[in-house]
Amino acid sequence: EVVVIDDPFGSVDAPTASVLLERLLLGPLMQGRTRIVVLQPDDDRLRKFDRVLLMDGGRIVEQGPPEQVCRTEAYRTILSSRAGSASENGESPGRQEVAKATKSRKEDSKAAKVKLRDEDYEHRPTVSMIKQYCQIGRYRNIINVAILYFMQVFFYLLSDLVLANWTNTLAVDPSSVDDKKFIFGYVFWLLVGSCVWPICWKLGMYFTLNISREVLGLMLAKLLRAPIDKFFDKHPVGRIMNRVVADMAAVDFQLFMKATGTIAVFYYTIIPILYVHSIVPWFCTLLALPLYYLIGTLCMRYWNTTVPFRYCAANARSDVNSIIGEVTNSNAVIRAYGHQERITLEMCDAVDNELKADLYGQRVLKRWLINRIVLLWSFYTTSTYLVGLLNADRLGAGSIGLCLSMLFVVEALIEPNLEAATGAQMEL
Repeated sequence: EVVVIDDPFGSVDAPTASVLLERLLLGPLMQGRTRIVVLQPDDDRLRKFDRVLLMDGGRIVEQGPPEQVCRTEAYRTILSSRAGSASENGESPGRQEVAKATKSRKEDSKAAKVKLRDEDYEHRPTVSMIKQYCQIGRYRNIINVAILYFMQVFFYLLSDLVLANWTNTLAVDPSSVDDKKFIFGYVFWLLVGSCVWPICWKLGMYFTLNISREVLGLMLAKLLRAPIDKFFDKHPVGRIMNRVVADMAAVDFQLFMKATGTIAVFYYTIIPILYVHSIVPWFCTLLALPLYYLIGTLCMRYWNTTVPFRYCAANARSDVNSIIGEVTNSNAVIRAYGHQERITLEMCDAVDNELKADLYGQRVLKRWLINRIVLLWSFYTTSTYLVGLLNADRLGAGSIGLCLSMLFVVEALIEPNLEAATGAQMEL
C-alpha cells in the first residue's frame, strides 16, 4: 500500500511536528507501507527517511539516501536560497514575512473583488431561483399569503373609507348623520383585517420551515461530499461553520419576514396609490406617469449597487470573525512564530473593508436614493393637495383628507419599505 502525505509539518509548531514524525510517519500505523512524504528541506527530518528525492522547478535534480543528498551542491543551494530570501535588501525575516503577507493579501483582495462581481451577478434573484424557492416552500402557501395580505390591506382601506364617508356626510348635513353606523362599520372592517393576520402568519411559517428543512439537507449533503484537497484545504473549518450558521439563521429567522415584508410593501404602496388615482381627475394620473418612471429607475439603480455592497460586507464580516477565531484558538502558536504584526495588519485590513462596505451600502447609497424619492414624492403630494382644493365640492373633504393621509403614509414608509425589499433580494 502507498500513502502520500503532503507537507504534514507546514502548519504546526515544532513539538507537534516531532510527534507527527515519530508517532505517525515512523509509528506502528505506517509499518509495512510505502510512505511518500512531501516536505521542506530539513536535515534532521530527512535523515529519518530511507530515500530522498530533491525537486527544483518541478524536476528531480538529486535522489538517493538522505546522507548523500544532504551533501550535494543542489541541496546546499536550496538551503542558502531559502535563508537568503528572508534577509535580502537588509530586511529582517519578520519584516520580510509581514510585507510578503500584506502584499499577498492585497493581491488576493484585488482578485476577490473581481470574483465578487461575478458571484454577485450570479446570485441575484432570478425567475428560476424564485421558482425553486416556491416549489420547496409549496406554491399554495406563498399564494395564500399573498391573497391574505391583499385582503388585509383591502379591509383596512375599507375601514378608512368609512371614516372618509363619515366626514363627507358631516360636511353636507351634520344633523342627519347616524354616528353609530359609521363607528360600527369602522370597527367591523378593522377587526376583520386584524383576524386575517394570524392565518397569514401561520401559512408563512409553513413556507419558511419547508425551505429551511430542504436547504439544510442540501447544504449538509454538499459539505459531506466536498473534495478535501479543493475545498476543505482552502477554507478553514471555522470559517465554513460561521458562514453555515449565519446563512441558516438568515433562512430560519429572516426569509419569512423579508419575503412577506416585500409583499406587504407592494400592497401598502400600490393599493393606496390606486385609490388616490381613482379619486383625482384623470389628467393627474397622466402627469404622474413620468414621476413613477423616474422613481422606478432610481430604485433599480440602487438595487443593482447595494446588493454587491451587502455581499462584500458579509464577506468582510466573515473575514473579521475568522481572524478573531484564529487569534482566540491559536494564541500560543501565533506568539511562538512571531506572527503578531501580520495578524494585526490582516485584522486592520479586514475591519477597514467591512466598515467601508457597510458605510457605502447602508448609509451613502440609501441616503442618495431616499432624499431623491422624498423630494419627488413631496412635490407629488403638494400637487395632489392643490388639485383636491380646486375640486373640493366634487371630491369631498373626507376623500381629500384620506388621499393626503395615504400619500403621507407612503412617504413615511419609504425607508423601511426600501430596506425590506432590498433585504429580501439579498436573502434570496
